[in-house]
Amino acid sequence: RQILFDDFSSRGPAPAAPWQVLSGEFLIDWRFGLRSVVSGNNQQADEPTQKKGKEDLAAALLGAFLEQALESDDRREGNTSSAEPGSAAVNAGFAMPNAFAIDLQLSSRDVNGQGQGHLLFGPYQGSASRPGYRLHYFNNTVRGEASLSLNRVSSRGGESVLDVYAEPLNLIDGKVHQIRWTRDTQGTMVVSLDGKTLLEVRDRSYRDAFDGLVIENLKGDFAIRQVEVRGAP
Repeated sequence: RQILFDDFSSRGPAPAAPWQVLSGEFLIDWRFGLRSVVSGNNQQADEPTQKKGKEDLAAALLGAFLEQALESDDRREGNTSSAEPGSAAVNAGFAMPNAFAIDLQLSSRDVNGQGQGHLLFGPYQGSASRPGYRLHYFNNTVRGEASLSLNRVSSRGGESVLDVYAEPLNLIDGKVHQIRWTRDTQGTMVVSLDGKTLLEVRDRSYRDAFDGLVIENLKGDFAIRQVEVRGAP
């Protein structure tokens, strides 16, 4: 059954309820949808360096996520001296079953010729948009580096890597790409891009319903053309 649908066709500039901008800017762009641009000049969300083997790659990702979580805490507590927001985040609060399907239409463009991008989204529990799952997309042209990472987020914001796709994915082409993320009643999650399955993993750490969906731009120019969430009865 459909729980949430938005093609971001409202006049804006701010997204309509239930969306709420948590940090930075997410604005309605009539050409592209819900759009956010983060230059990433502070280098807070650098993609992990190339590693040999999945364990080393996961370790590099965990290090990057830990640094990101600590800097996010600093921003919330007012301990940052940077005038430029290090990220932009938006969430939508709604009752979301533990078994779900998320369909997200995404486009991306280059920022200052850097060819970089890092976007994440996923379901959360509670009011802080923290515990739950996150799917990270890293714009990547190098084999052996992470392009997608499916993570579990603890109540304190720490992230555990569940599965990684380490093949090139370069979506900075201005085209609309379809990401589909499903989770069944047994905790099996499958992620596909433009109809091709890239990740599949089972995790039953969270068995209760979720309280909404969060999207965060850590680096790049991203636009959500459409998002749809369906849930099992």
